Amino acid sequence: MSELGYDEFYSSIGSIIMGGKTYRQLVNEISPDKWLYEGNPCYVYSRLLKDDNANVRFTSLPPSELLEKIRSEHSGNIWLMGGGEIISLFMKENLVDVYFVYIMPVLLGGGLKLFPEGFSETGLDFKSAGSIGDIVELIYHRT
Repeated sequence: MSELGYDEFYSSIGSIIMGGKTYRQLVNEISPDKWLYEGNPCYVYSRLLKDDNANVRFTSLPPSELLEKIRSEHSGNIWLMGGGEIISLFMKENLVDVYFVYIMPVLLGGGLKLFPEGFSETGLDFKSAGSIGDIVELIYHRT
């Protein structure tokens, strides 16, 4: 995905926040033998897991408090990684600055919503679009 700027994007990241489902998928299915985000502090929202390990700190802090904590301890951008549940927590408080949306060429006919209900309408400014193969990347900034 380097054609879409992943390397540049990742080099700007100072820390990562992900949802518990994303974390479990990552360590159980995607990369069970190697932590993919070595060197970046990672915070995982989880109601189930509580014991921090070498790779992550588990949290249930309110989004604004977690962002304040991370910004006081780490520099760089914060990557909010995961699905609709984790994103909606931050959208409800209008805390997401940049949206990277990827369109994959698969029509599911059903499934989970990209953005669940429960947050206020959010204005976005289109910044760029790119593609690699059949994948389209759209980047928007919050207005």
